[in-house]
Amino acid sequence: MKSSDQSIEGKKIGHSMSMQRHSKYDKLCKAERRATTNQGRNTISKTEIQESKQ
Repeated sequence: MKSSDQSIEGKKIGHSMSMQRHSKYDKLCKAERRATTNQGRNTISKTEIQESKQ
């Protein structure tokens, strides 16, 4: 009983946090999801972009 209660409570907390994040960083989250599909290539391109900005 306890573990199931904790998991439900954790889901509620996680959901509220994800909703807050969703409103602020909606476009960023979508970009991150795309990045995870091609993680290796995007990681390289991100570091290259960061280096070029500096």
